[in-house]
Amino acid sequence: MPIDPSNPLPKYSQLRDLLLDWITESGLGVDDMIPSERELSAVYQLSRMTVRQTIDLLVSEGRLYRVPGKGTFIARPKIEMSLVLASFSEDMRARGYEPAPGS
Repeated sequence: MPIDPSNPLPKYSQLRDLLLDWITESGLGVDDMIPSERELSAVYQLSRMTVRQTIDLLVSEGRLYRVPGKGTFIARPKIEMSLVLASFSEDMRARGYEPAPGS
């Protein structure tokens, strides 16, 4: 699917969505290399600066990582945990235990 210049979304955002779809559909896994900026700019008919901006965005989101002199690779998915402060008693109840009185 090509980049649509008439789409109100910026080109880098469209490319971000295309790359994420491509990564999931292609069967690539963690630590697999994606095509170079030069290859992506040729395939999607975009400037290398736009491609670089997209890759920078995906790197900052933790979806890709770069190895200087090697290329850009798919990152391991981050485990998201919500940060909630709870007392010891609340934490134990959430884990299925009943704290002793006075705890």
